[in-house]
Amino acid sequence: YGYKKKIISFEPMKSAFLELKKQSDKYSLWEVENLGFGKENYFEFLNISKNSVSSSISQVLETSTNINPDTKFISRERIKLISLNEYLSNNKFRDKKIFVKIDTQGFEKNIILGAEKVKDKIKGFMVELSIVKLYSSEALFNEMIALLNKLGFELWSIERGFSNKNTGQTLQVDAIFINKNE
Repeated sequence: YGYKKKIISFEPMKSAFLELKKQSDKYSLWEVENLGFGKENYFEFLNISKNSVSSSISQVLETSTNINPDTKFISRERIKLISLNEYLSNNKFRDKKIFVKIDTQGFEKNIILGAEKVKDKIKGFMVELSIVKLYSSEALFNEMIALLNKLGFELWSIERGFSNKNTGQTLQVDAIFINKNE
């Protein structure tokens, strides 16, 4: 869409990584890595959903599968996770300001907690926030806003995300938080 600077995308699921890598090869400033983020460094199992976009480390709840049966998990894949603390401590990010987009189906809090030591390098976050619990261990809207505020980020913008097509109820939103020191 006209963005001309460096983009680094992360995709832990092998099939999605390969597709993203193929797309990114068209752009010299787009780098794709086959890993995910968490509070610390370790290996975990990713639950793969039928629609793939609802895949998550957390368990999907009936709240989600009743609304969209394609969110049901059909397989698992072992993935590597590292913390943003470790990743952004690399010298190539020394003088960079970073914008982080997180869409991890209920695992967002873990990623943000893994960025506490490098939060000053982060200009902003775009985070998918659930209003209704869709995954077993996810932190909901209010808890995530409080956490990001505590870390020095203020809510800047909200956009409607996943909704119940039968009732019109908004279940998730995409929210942008900007570092208060910017």
